[in-house]
Amino acid sequence: MKNKIVRILALTCAAGLAITSLTGCNSLSNVLNRQSSTITTPEAPSTIEVTTETEKPSNPEMTSEEQSGSLNATQEDYLKFINGEVKMTAGNDCFPELKKGQEYTFDEMVDGINEYLEDSFGEMGMFVMDVSYAFVDCGNDGIPEMALSATCNTEDYYNQLDGYFILKCVDGKITLIDYYESFYRAFGTLNKYGIFCTSGSGGAAIHYYSYERANKDGEHEFIFDCEEEVNYGEPLVEGYMIPSDVTLPEGYPDYMEKTGDLVSNKYCFMEYSMDFDTDESKYNEYKRSHVYVFTDADGKIVFPSDEYMKFYEEAGIKVVDQETINRMIDDRLKELGISPEEMGAGFGDDTDSSDDEPQWTMCADYVHTENQGGN
Repeated sequence: MKNKIVRILALTCAAGLAITSLTGCNSLSNVLNRQSSTITTPEAPSTIEVTTETEKPSNPEMTSEEQSGSLNATQEDYLKFINGEVKMTAGNDCFPELKKGQEYTFDEMVDGINEYLEDSFGEMGMFVMDVSYAFVDCGNDGIPEMALSATCNTEDYYNQLDGYFILKCVDGKITLIDYYESFYRAFGTLNKYGIFCTSGSGGAAIHYYSYERANKDGEHEFIFDCEEEVNYGEPLVEGYMIPSDVTLPEGYPDYMEKTGDLVSNKYCFMEYSMDFDTDESKYNEYKRSHVYVFTDADGKIVFPSDEYMKFYEEAGIKVVDQETINRMIDDRLKELGISPEEMGAGFGDDTDSSDDEPQWTMCADYVHTENQGGN
């Protein structure tokens, strides 16, 4: 008999609940109250009537979308999806079980997550335990997006996976625009501006972190990542990271010995793709997008020999000091239009996480049973 998933908490809220949108719309009450514990709204429309604060006068210099406000939505509009009143459209292929262009109810989305878990982690028996929602402001433009967090587990902490779904109103439709994952040894945090930071380890000597987001236009953007490795032997770029169109010096090491006292910091401004496995030129471009900073145990910059620095320069490989990489990160943030406030919110030790993190509210809870009601 197949395992079944039974919904036990269906989108309830206190009678006095009031939620105010980032755009300043009127507060609302009891938008999630439901009499039944099961959503049965297969005819839910996919298009919403978008709420706007005021009627905008016609302006010939504005596009029709700008005049109608059809790219904006209030928090109430997003809650209609959770409450089964409208469907969501998958705007891209960021989540494998939710196909681009197809529409899904909230329950159908959860079914898709469980299908993904069964396909990817079938032997573990992982399933969606609960779903929470929060509102974020991607691109800090004052227009709210909804984030959904699906906690998936086998009731074992080490198997937990958290999936984060970002929804945006696009042309009057609630649309899935981005997806992120967090799991054991690769923990993720979403801040109030929709920037997702992953931080984890690849063993006792390796720590990494990465930043990505959906921008105000609903487009996925990789910001940068960094892999820090301690006990590094020499200030050299490992041979396997040298582009294949470059001839290595005789005796050059493919991998560095991990018995030294140096620290290697490997930054990257290009997101890895599985397509690189079959596209050598793109994989070489990816390798050249890395920037290396080597230090001793006290943080003092250590450079390779002049001979190797010349080799790296000719091969298009960047080995720099800390000041240079800091400037490159600043340039990257300016390129993407990300302010220091957006980047730092919720990720630094000196920030107030209660103000910088989204305010999550559970909207669905599930119980997993082996045998309930048939095969």
